[in-house]
Amino acid sequence: LILEGIVVGDIVVNGGNVILDDSTVGSVTKGQDNQETTEVILSNGSVITGECQNGVNVVDISTIDNVAKLQEAVDKLSKVILDQDLTINTKIIVTKDVVIDGNSKKITYVGSDRAFDVTSGANGANVTFKNLTIQLGSGYAERGINYNTNGYLTIENVKILDNPEVNAFTYAINLPGSSDDANVEIRNSIIKGNIALNVWGENVTVNAEETEFYGLDYSEA
Repeated sequence: LILEGIVVGDIVVNGGNVILDDSTVGSVTKGQDNQETTEVILSNGSVITGECQNGVNVVDISTIDNVAKLQEAVDKLSKVILDQDLTINTKIIVTKDVVIDGNSKKITYVGSDRAFDVTSGANGANVTFKNLTIQLGSGYAERGINYNTNGYLTIENVKILDNPEVNAFTYAINLPGSSDDANVEIRNSIIKGNIALNVWGENVTVNAEETEFYGLDYSEA
């Protein structure tokens, strides 16, 4: 991992992969004993100024402009920073620790499932959403953020917003039965849905500060 602002020359990779986070490198080659395909992942505006040897696969997610790149960033990076608003029609699956920093941008979800799904296979993942608006678009959505495991969910400076002209998120934030013992921190946020916050997991701890919850429940029941 080569972090923000660092500029290096040529890199020889003897094993594993390279993640560039807002950094610059020259050429990337493999060591003599490295028989594996090496991935060089460009994120947050990183660049390679030189050549890459055969067997070095460059994955450019420095600009996230579609749902596939967003999913790839969530899969490969520990921190994802958006640089533009995005409309997605399929859910983003989270299986590990990750920080998703919206950078004051908006994700409009127009699918019929859930915008973000932290799976039960994430095994106690520590997942943070911050500085982000999740907007329900023209379609029906079951969930905004679905957290299925027993780890830590942090939501900070986030808006989850329904569209009153269509069905709202059934649950804006949902913790199903597989979220037993989860810890949730919600700060400085606005959460709107047919039901704003739904918790099925046992022994879940939720702390909320400076946050507004709106359950819009349009049904007669």
